[in-house]
Amino acid sequence: MSKKFFIVLGFFGIAFIAIAAFYTFYLISIRNYVPAPKVSISTMNGNVEFLVEVAKTQEEHAKGLMHRKSLKKTGGMLFVLDKPRTVNFWMKNTLIPLDMIFINENMKIVRIEYHAQPCPQGSSTCPFYSSTVPIKYVLEIGADLAKINNIEVGNDVVIYLVE
Repeated sequence: MSKKFFIVLGFFGIAFIAIAAFYTFYLISIRNYVPAPKVSISTMNGNVEFLVEVAKTQEEHAKGLMHRKSLKKTGGMLFVLDKPRTVNFWMKNTLIPLDMIFINENMKIVRIEYHAQPCPQGSSTCPFYSSTVPIKYVLEIGADLAKINNIEVGNDVVIYLVE
């Protein structure tokens, strides 16, 4: 057998190993893929989607979006309540203004607090933002995004959670 034959055979062997390694990595990554939780809101202009962090526990609710310097336009935080109730939110240690979207258990937006301001630095008082009616979820997104995306009271909401 010639030297040329072994070179070609070696080339194909290396190519086969590279393809097999890539395919194996691809299969592992698909199996470990977990889609991000998201909230989809039906508006008069179509659906608007936000990839969200989910806050379910009291500790997660208390921390919320504290100390964040920015928030992606397609990002937000979804607060999930254990049962429908009227809630008051405040923005202690929150650095950016937010829109708060209050959602009832029927997946309808019942109230929006536009451009909610963080607590003033060094102040002992902090404004509260109330749902005013029993709700099951609160979606916090960047300030003005509700108006920019034509999100309104009465819009339907779909929540995709990953368990």
